[in-house]
Amino acid sequence: MQLNNDIGNFGDNNMQLNQVAWDNQTVRLEEGLTRIQQGFQAANDAVRGQLLMDISRYEMSLAREEQSTSQIQDPQEVRANRRGQTFGQGGRRLPTGGEIAEKELQQYDSQPQTLVHPCQRQPTYDNLPS
Repeated sequence: MQLNNDIGNFGDNNMQLNQVAWDNQTVRLEEGLTRIQQGFQAANDAVRGQLLMDISRYEMSLAREEQSTSQIQDPQEVRANRRGQTFGQGGRRLPTGGEIAEKELQQYDSQPQTLVHPCQRQPTYDNLPS
C-alpha cells in the first residue's frame, strides 16, 4: 500500500514540476514579447519590416511543427515499398536488423528439433585414424 501511495505522490510531484516549468516558460515569453514590442516601437521602418517577416516565418514554422507532431508518421524509408530500394546507393538494399532476426527465427522454427539425451547419442568414428 505504501508503494502505491509513493507512486501517486511521484505523479503529483511530477505534475507540479511540469506546472512550474510551464509557468517559468510563460513568464520568459511575456518578458521577451515586452522587449520586442518596446524595440519595435523605437525601430525604423526597415527593422520593423524585418521583424514582422520574422514573426510571420516563425508562425508558419510553428504551424508546420504542430501539424507534424499531431500526425506522427514513419519516415519515408520505413513507409516505402522495401523491395529493391537502395536509397541512392545502387544495388540491392541491406536488410534491417529486424528482418534478419525474423528470417533466422523462421529458419530455426522450420528445422525439426529432436531432443536427445547426451547418454543416448551414437558415437561417431569419423575422426579416428585408419
